[in-house]
Amino acid sequence: MVKNFKIGRKKEEEKAPSDREVYYIFKSPMTAYIYFLFEHKSYPDSLIHIQLLEYIVKIWKLELKQKKTKELPMIIPLVLYHGKQKWKVKENLSSILTGPTDLLSEYLPDFRFIFYDLSKYSDDKIKGTIMTRIVMLLLKHVFDKDFTDKLPDIFSLLKDLSEKETGLQYIESLVRYTLSNVENITTNELISK
Repeated sequence: MVKNFKIGRKKEEEKAPSDREVYYIFKSPMTAYIYFLFEHKSYPDSLIHIQLLEYIVKIWKLELKQKKTKELPMIIPLVLYHGKQKWKVKENLSSILTGPTDLLSEYLPDFRFIFYDLSKYSDDKIKGTIMTRIVMLLLKHVFDKDFTDKLPDIFSLLKDLSEKETGLQYIESLVRYTLSNVENITTNELISK
């Protein structure tokens, strides 16, 4: 059992690729970095494995460049889905390879991503920090026909954040995301809710 760990984020100039990863440093009998690579999708992407693999390689290249080491951290990709269509994409990279993959598996790159479909969770089951809950609820409901009716409940969580400087930045980002992804909603409608 791991008792001591540190959570962190890359500094702005070290981000790769963008803001998608969080890392943990586990200190037990040995120290290990474990990255959690987060990706969200609003549509089923049959080639998401390639996108994740590109991100993984970018993170590894950055590690090699910055730390001048030959050891690479473990990277666990997580996919958060919030689309309208049913997700039918398999989690393993090997699922998109052709040929006798079972016979040649030890020579092929492979990984599996962890998959979360937000539609499978009720709103009250979505937990975490205020920002995590707001983002998850926005992602979950952004394509709902009654999305504007749900905004007051979602944005009511912002009260605690608005008092902080970063809270205002989060609010601006959330409003921009909402306006750019929801059809038939105006700024005035968003504010009046």
